[in-house]
Amino acid sequence: MTIYQPLGAYLEKQGISTLTLTIDEMESILGFKLPPSAIKYREWWANHYGNSQAKGWMDYGWQVSKVELGKKVTFHKIRG
Repeated sequence: MTIYQPLGAYLEKQGISTLTLTIDEMESILGFKLPPSAIKYREWWANHYGNSQAKGWMDYGWQVSKVELGKKVTFHKIRG
């Protein structure tokens, strides 16, 4: 379990295949501020199981499909 799993659980409950969330919305869902690296580096959003944040959404069958650094992230359902 990672601290980012509430994001995956939120995505799973939406019942749609694509969802775009702002940084503020994600922080509200998670209950904490994302680290500065999430705002500055696209690599932070990589769909890689080695990253605890990626496990948070990938364990629920989602991947990041688009990133607008410091603004918003689009997730796409890949299974489920």
